[in-house]
Amino acid sequence: MYRYILPLLLFVILLGSCDHPKQAVIASAPLISEHFTDDVNREVTLAQVPQKVISLAPNITEMIYAIGGEDKLIARSQVCDYPEAVLYLPEVSAYPSIDLPAIARMEPDLVLASSEIHNPIIHDYFDRLNLNLFFQSYETFDDIYRNIKVLGEMLHITEAANQLVDSLSHMEQLISDSTANQIKYKTVIIMGVEPIIVAGGGSFLNEMLAKAGGKNAFANVEERYPEITAEQLVKAAPEYLLFPTKNDQMYAELIARYPDLHTLLPAALNKHVFVVEPSITVRPGPRIIEGLVALVRLLHPRIDLTDLFPE
Repeated sequence: MYRYILPLLLFVILLGSCDHPKQAVIASAPLISEHFTDDVNREVTLAQVPQKVISLAPNITEMIYAIGGEDKLIARSQVCDYPEAVLYLPEVSAYPSIDLPAIARMEPDLVLASSEIHNPIIHDYFDRLNLNLFFQSYETFDDIYRNIKVLGEMLHITEAANQLVDSLSHMEQLISDSTANQIKYKTVIIMGVEPIIVAGGGSFLNEMLAKAGGKNAFANVEERYPEITAEQLVKAAPEYLLFPTKNDQMYAELIARYPDLHTLLPAALNKHVFVVEPSITVRPGPRIIEGLVALVRLLHPRIDLTDLFPE
């Protein structure tokens, strides 16, 4: 697993975890009314600062911790695994099906969901129980920054949220600048091998790859994660193959199904086949900078990021 010490980001995260006396006073005081519009265009009205929050998506959980709002979390989904402290929270099933009765029994004042993972139709159930359900969408880096700020506003941790966004966007710009004049190697990001699924032009990974100085061979495909044939993969002639997975045998599984690829793909011939940590690349959360750094070090190893991001 790729792990980097990001000094500026770490400072912001630690800052968000510190006690904020003014925020504590605000959090304990009722609000007249605050209105928020989520990413499926539903308006959610909060009568007070949420004190019992359930996160149904791992990236949202990470964001809450990163801005110092973890004391408001009462439960998390079964796939929320970072930071380690979150594992001590009660878990509720959130994918592929949501344990709605279990959530209702916890009486949360705010439930956070991802429109990429969860069907917005579930809001009918929450509405009937008078529970606040808020959807967030994460298709771009700007979506991440915007929604971190929204979480900060909802939980009344705006200062820490704004500082985190400033830190992330600043580091993103430094990385983009470092790769701007580099050769953009043609790359395919493979998400699955049976069938072959790749990251298309509509995916978050497409933007991440571009910022890391790569060129997505399937950027012209609007679908986020299209299915392709082995013939299409050969025609794309990728110089790099990236596998964002915990399964370090995925390339071997691909070759077992399509043996000729090992001698037909430039990436294979040049040994430019890499497994990358999915939680910092596929998961659009506060560790996206770690994901960018990991990709830069694979695609452009001569770029020295040591001063900014020690290994």
